[in-house]
Amino acid sequence: MISEAIQRFTQLSLGVVYVARCSRSRVLQVRFFIITDTSYEAMKINTRQLRAFLLAAETRSFTKAAKAMHMTPAGLSAMVRELEDQAGERLFERSPRSVALTEAGTQFLSHARNAILSLEKGFLELAVFNRRQSGGIRIAVSSAMATTLVPSVVCAFTQENPGLSCEIIDTELENFPSLIESGQVDAAYGNNAVWPHGFSAERVFSSRTCLIVHKHAFQHCQVIEKPRDWEMLSGANYLTLPGQNSLQRSQERLLLEAQMPDFQRKELQHLVTILAFVHAGLGIAFVPEFMLEAYARFDIRKIPIKLLDSSLDYFCIARGDKAVPTQVRRFSSLLAAAAESSVQV
Repeated sequence: MISEAIQRFTQLSLGVVYVARCSRSRVLQVRFFIITDTSYEAMKINTRQLRAFLLAAETRSFTKAAKAMHMTPAGLSAMVRELEDQAGERLFERSPRSVALTEAGTQFLSHARNAILSLEKGFLELAVFNRRQSGGIRIAVSSAMATTLVPSVVCAFTQENPGLSCEIIDTELENFPSLIESGQVDAAYGNNAVWPHGFSAERVFSSRTCLIVHKHAFQHCQVIEKPRDWEMLSGANYLTLPGQNSLQRSQERLLLEAQMPDFQRKELQHLVTILAFVHAGLGIAFVPEFMLEAYARFDIRKIPIKLLDSSLDYFCIARGDKAVPTQVRRFSSLLAAAAESSVQV
């Protein structure tokens, strides 16, 4: 398929062919060839030149673009000059402090951008195809699972399937839809069951939300059974994740139902940081119960919340138009077993 990035060249010839050199799913270099009716001229245009052009156009600076590409400004300038020589047009107007696209450069911009996007998409699809052909899986997980349950599950999976790969992406729940839709992962695991149309969500396990405190703090508080029991934690700092975090939002709904008072709050970015702060006696927090086994070395203890069912469900999220791979289902089974085991310790 002829890339849109070189359509302007095809108007002058009978066709264009590009040849790529790659390593796994990464494009290292692409060279374009103009085919005429009698001969062809090899155009030494490669993806690094196109990326240099795009970065310079975006930053309006050869210096900033060169820094992003880990090269010298002189090297990047020479690379752009080669691209201009091949195009037969000046793509940038240069001044001592900045660069700006010429009319020709503006015309070429969308084609260069689409060429890079098209190549990245193509090689991503090849990587997905190769992974599925080999039987390997690529999974996205939330940080709560990545730092606790997932390492042992990956070990168990690879021991069962020594010839298969099991790759893990540790990311936020908000990134799951784009990763799944693009095929970058086969499935993702998180605590949100509500997804846009086109996704499936199968429950894998449930985990209670636990109140944790320093093991020597609030000794008079052993359980939260009724609303006034919260008074035993008076003066505590409530350590939270950012308000937009999906786990935090789910916990807030539970705590509202449990009639928890409005403690003084301190927002932190990661659950591991929250656990470390509780360990240091700097506050109280609410975390999934499955996390506690991995951090048994910390000086923390859990206080059950019996005002309500504090369980949150965790799901395997995948594309709704494709069958969930057998190996992903096996990963789900191992994950469920690990979650159950973690709360029996």
